[in-house]
Amino acid sequence: MHEALLREWGQVRAWLQEGLKFREWQERTARDAAEWEAAGRTEGLLPHGARLSEGLRWLAERPADLTPAERAYLEAGRRRQRRGLRRLWTVTCLVTVLAVLASTLAVTTYRARQRDLAQLRTAATTELEKLANDVADSSPDSAFRYAAGAWAVRHTPQARRALFAQYVRGQDVVSSHSGLWPGRRSGRRCHRAARPWWCSPARSAPRI
Repeated sequence: MHEALLREWGQVRAWLQEGLKFREWQERTARDAAEWEAAGRTEGLLPHGARLSEGLRWLAERPADLTPAERAYLEAGRRRQRRGLRRLWTVTCLVTVLAVLASTLAVTTYRARQRDLAQLRTAATTELEKLANDVADSSPDSAFRYAAGAWAVRHTPQARRALFAQYVRGQDVVSSHSGLWPGRRSGRRCHRAARPWWCSPARSAPRI
């Protein structure tokens, strides 16, 4: 008998404590709702965070014990929370879209830069290949350097042909000298013997 009474008293005490908490919350909420109503239902006075969560819990558990003003106050707080969540979702989506656009722009810019660099390399290779062909007869060593430079800048078919042409041309050159006089002397293989030849823009070169 005593154990049953103690058990029942424990339940009654829990109900009393729960009812006391509800009444304390309701009194505070009634004051807040009246202030909100008097201020013209401004959103700045609506509950939010933990206060709103507690109020929505009581609204779900004991809706009949709340007054119409208290229910309107809590419902307005819930609507404000939902609008805030929608705004947050919109901002999050916007930030995500901007991040994707920034990444896409970075990739596009990188590809455009690589394309421009490739075009510049091609133009430089073409120019060096032309220089190699222009000086092939007058300066074989410079022609070879130009052709090698064209190949180093960009491996194009034109650069490969220019480098190969200078290589084949160099197989016939025995020696090349510059700086001894205002001209150049080179020796070419001609059948079984080497025949010297000169190119002197200033004056005749001494023959050896």
